[in-house]
Amino acid sequence: MLRGFDVSHHQGAEDWPGMQLAHGISFGFAKGTQREDFRDSRFPENWAAMRVLDARGAYHFAEPDLDPYDDVELFLNYVNPTEPTDLLVLDLERSTLSQEDTSAWAQGWAQRCRSLAPAYVPGIYMGGGYLTNRTGLGLRGPFGWLWYPRYPSSLANRPVWPEFNPPQPLDRLGYTVAWKNTAWGRMPDFWQFSATFPVEGESHDANVFGGTLTQLLDLNKEPPVDINPDQKISLLKPDGKGGMIRNAAGVVLNLDEITLGSAIGLAAAAGHLAPKIANAIAVLSGAVAGVPEAVAAKLAPHPVDLEVLKQAVTEVLTDSGLLGLLPGQ
Repeated sequence: MLRGFDVSHHQGAEDWPGMQLAHGISFGFAKGTQREDFRDSRFPENWAAMRVLDARGAYHFAEPDLDPYDDVELFLNYVNPTEPTDLLVLDLERSTLSQEDTSAWAQGWAQRCRSLAPAYVPGIYMGGGYLTNRTGLGLRGPFGWLWYPRYPSSLANRPVWPEFNPPQPLDRLGYTVAWKNTAWGRMPDFWQFSATFPVEGESHDANVFGGTLTQLLDLNKEPPVDINPDQKISLLKPDGKGGMIRNAAGVVLNLDEITLGSAIGLAAAAGHLAPKIANAIAVLSGAVAGVPEAVAAKLAPHPVDLEVLKQAVTEVLTDSGLLGLLPGQ
């Protein structure tokens, strides 16, 4: 287990060598940017000073809107990661978008980050609310590692470093959700256990990393896939009765439970196979639309009312629900 602090301009000037000596920290995170227009004034000095640590990280505070690309470009241009062990993080704490749109926005952020900074595997900071609803679905994969906040009252205002044992998250009804049943599917990599850790009279966010130094330094390597495809995840609607998720084609699937493997597969397909999916849907849509005419053409030599036949075939397709699943039908 390794220790570290995260800071922003709110803490003022930081003595990173002093904190390393006093608390034995191995890593640190500093706020870099927010939205598509805010640059943290303390970031340059924090970024330079954190070189004394084994690893340093920068985070972008998200305020999801319609386009994550401007946020990513501001973040990377301001942070300018240079070390292979530098860590890049999306801090996802709030959103005015729907759960599905927030997830799509975050995935777009991660994909753009990977495109512009291919040497780095971005991580995501998010709490139990997002881990236990549709916001978190599809984020593991685009993001390679998770930073999770949860503050036990027993650790508040105390200079105490706990063992790495992050409490399981709670869903919106207050029920504990096992890590394997969250949208992430396993325990987080970092646990932010306190927002009131005293350092020279100033409250700091304190964190522990649940691995070795080698594992910390390897976070920019693609993590192994260890998802249980049969794992179940419950998706609550606002009324608490059942679930909903969109598949790669944007079709809403109304299910009380889906497997995590299928959810992640659908999300990955949406992000990485979109062109192929769109083409397949277009072909299928055209084929279905042409069924009545094709049937009529086949039977043209026979003494039947072709218009009545076409109408009957169209009604059969409509009643089956197939037409309603395809765009433009």
